[in-house]
Amino acid sequence: MTANAEKIDLTHAGRVGLALSGGGFRASLFHIGVLARLAELDLLKSVTVLSTVSGGSIIGAYYYLKVKELLEGKRKQPYQEPGREAYLQIVKEIERDFLAAVQKNIRMRTFLNPVKNAMMLREDYSRSDHIAELYRDYFYGPLWANSKNPDQSDKILLQDLKINPKPELMPQAMRGQPFDVFAYNAQAEFKIPILTINATTLNTGHSWHFTSSWVGEPKKALGRRQIDSHRILEQLRFDDETLTEKQKKKLDELTLGDAVAASACVPGLFHPLAIHDLYQNSEGEEIVVQLVDGGVFDNQGLAALFTAGCTHIICSDASGQMEDELAPSIQFYHVLKRSNDILMDRVRDDGLQNLFLRERGYQLLSANNSRAGDDTLRQELAQRLNVREFAFFYLKDSFPESPGFPCLPGPVDKRTGMIYCLSQLRTDLDSFTDLEAYALMYDGYCLSGEHLTRQKELGATVASVGQPREQWNFLKIREVLSRSPEYLLKHLRVGKQTALKVFLLREPIACCIALLLVLAVIPFLWWSRNWTFNGITNLLSLGWAPRTMTLGQVYIAIFFVFLSFNHTIKKMLKQIRWLRRLKHGIGVSWLYLGVPVLFALVVSVVVAIHLAIFDRLFLRSGRIKQVPAGPQASPGVPSPVPTAGL
Repeated sequence: MTANAEKIDLTHAGRVGLALSGGGFRASLFHIGVLARLAELDLLKSVTVLSTVSGGSIIGAYYYLKVKELLEGKRKQPYQEPGREAYLQIVKEIERDFLAAVQKNIRMRTFLNPVKNAMMLREDYSRSDHIAELYRDYFYGPLWANSKNPDQSDKILLQDLKINPKPELMPQAMRGQPFDVFAYNAQAEFKIPILTINATTLNTGHSWHFTSSWVGEPKKALGRRQIDSHRILEQLRFDDETLTEKQKKKLDELTLGDAVAASACVPGLFHPLAIHDLYQNSEGEEIVVQLVDGGVFDNQGLAALFTAGCTHIICSDASGQMEDELAPSIQFYHVLKRSNDILMDRVRDDGLQNLFLRERGYQLLSANNSRAGDDTLRQELAQRLNVREFAFFYLKDSFPESPGFPCLPGPVDKRTGMIYCLSQLRTDLDSFTDLEAYALMYDGYCLSGEHLTRQKELGATVASVGQPREQWNFLKIREVLSRSPEYLLKHLRVGKQTALKVFLLREPIACCIALLLVLAVIPFLWWSRNWTFNGITNLLSLGWAPRTMTLGQVYIAIFFVFLSFNHTIKKMLKQIRWLRRLKHGIGVSWLYLGVPVLFALVVSVVVAIHLAIFDRLFLRSGRIKQVPAGPQASPGVPSPVPTAGL
């Protein structure tokens, strides 16, 4: 039997689930390398369930739209027909286009539009709503234009995400019958990856799933019925005729951007995404569903694969792991943060132990299936302990060196090691340079290949040594490992910072421009040195303050609130005739309107300057061609890197 035949038999006998963990754009870029290796091994066509969290949801939804385009026959030649080459081309496009969108800096663009800034000061529009729109504009909108049917709107609605494979892909027995995705996946060679986007419900503390067929919380797992007294917000299907008009209207409004924004809604940084009109309690009162990052409940996305009954699981884990500390600080903030890290670390351990035990349970049940016992219990256990095989790899893991593929140098468990620095990269939604992105993709590529080759069934199609590999762009990082690993290490160390990265890299141009901007502000500061601030008491009366703000935004907001109520500013404003007439016409209430408008405009200007100057300089510093030729490469990094057979 050929390797390909073994692979087809494998996917007909079970369900292959792929879990893409959270971790911001760091995780998204790591997962691209994983997708590249899976495409080379011809495994992507066999994925039947795709479970995504946070940063994994951003890239997972992007990949899903590409597959939808392929299976529905809407791709252009020569990669219109499903097959290994088509999946390889899909990932190559993702590698190029997704990184280009990441380098637009979504985090900063959240505050670029002054109109949106002012809207975010309202009660009914938050940063989560705006970032959902940015996901659509920069990631999913261009793909949707190719995938949508003529009768669909430009909005990417969840219920429009269902994949309807072209007739040639339909198994003969299913033609002319109502379409059933599970029956299709059980027979077809090219599977439909059922996308499950994970969020967390603040109301009940459960996981919340967005799919193309339903939204809601999954049913309680075995054993939780006795220990979990919280209500399950039941699954609501888009095609359910028993729904009320309010429920139907709300479900018809849910978009892919909403789902991804909720899944990546980091508590404290983004306002929870609210969903109204879906549920009521026993007394008829509305339950407002408030959703935050799916990583709060399950950052690896494994629970959804367990619920779906996946027999073969591939888990790509790019989440952060808690660091050991010699003398933990006892300051209030640090204790709270450390305690939260401990809780999140325990959640991760619990989910992974669940995965490991399910495989062991399946093996034990299979080995003792002839033993007499409680048939009911055995059947119930068999439905849950059904993981025949899994491949799990994480960002802080190492891989052995192979010909043409050097390992990342340095110890894994020390701060001087490159893998350690890579695992400490920021989990943010700002720009990632080519060096950062390629290092993450390369790590995911090598790790996934190494772990898949160890598996008997998942690795059935792993070809022998010497199999040709693809010329991925991210493999250029091997040149840097050979030419100047110290430069890459410095870049990755700086990459853990969320601000001032271009200055920490000591970019001369950026430092000079920043100095000029500071010098330009000094005269204004000198002129205003005698200003007195008396507006603090008015802060509580302002109804425009954002509900959740980062520390830097708090500083900016307080500064402009105080500035707006300054005596000197008031005197200056009195000299402007149209403002004086406005004041006499409607009173002093215009000032309360002017503060948020001023705030929105100033923030937009600051963001525009950052994107136009400092973000570009940062991206330029991380280009491959900018890497200087350093001293001899570190031990373990071959120089030069061979390219034969790639």
